[in-house]
Amino acid sequence: MKSLIYVTEPIAWTEEEFASYERISSDRRRRKAEKLKNLPDRVRCIGAGILLAQAYAYEKNRQMIREPAEADSLIWLPRPSVQEAERLVRECPTEAEDGNGKPYFLEKEHIFFNLSHAGSFVCCCMADKPVGIDVECIRSRKESVIKCCFTPEEAGLAMESDQYFTEIWTQKEARCKLSGEGIGGILQNHLPGEVRSFWLNDTYVVSVAY
Repeated sequence: MKSLIYVTEPIAWTEEEFASYERISSDRRRRKAEKLKNLPDRVRCIGAGILLAQAYAYEKNRQMIREPAEADSLIWLPRPSVQEAERLVRECPTEAEDGNGKPYFLEKEHIFFNLSHAGSFVCCCMADKPVGIDVECIRSRKESVIKCCFTPEEAGLAMESDQYFTEIWTQKEARCKLSGEGIGGILQNHLPGEVRSFWLNDTYVVSVAY
């Protein structure tokens, strides 16, 4: 399977812009955003819903013209106008969560997706099989984490640099979100899934597992 990762940066929204996008978002997204205390978290939450609707429209169009994904790649999507976002949200299938908190479409059982956000970035991966995705900013490597959560091969790479440490960690998180096992899977190092990683810039990396 070739993975397409959709990326956007909604964090630059003003409070007025956020209010406009929140107003046209799904009821589920609005309820989720209302539980968050600070504006950046709420922006990322609403931005994830908008990106999901954009990604669904892109995938639907790609399938209609039978355009295959030729290689693993990032698709950077610009912010849509409020009017365009409202249309996309209206046409997007209903989003729900299973018992492990993994999102899925109620009406489209053959389309799988996963979302992640960090810093200024929101990322979405959509596919015809289950996927997991995680995006992180470079974090300092910690020997205690490496010893308990990394395989010997991973540990050797992770100790070389914070970049390697963070990339491997996002791969583990992506596999967790693919399997729904959570931190237990990371600790036991038995998570399934093929994984790919991409650097969004010098400090943020995103990984997708499928």
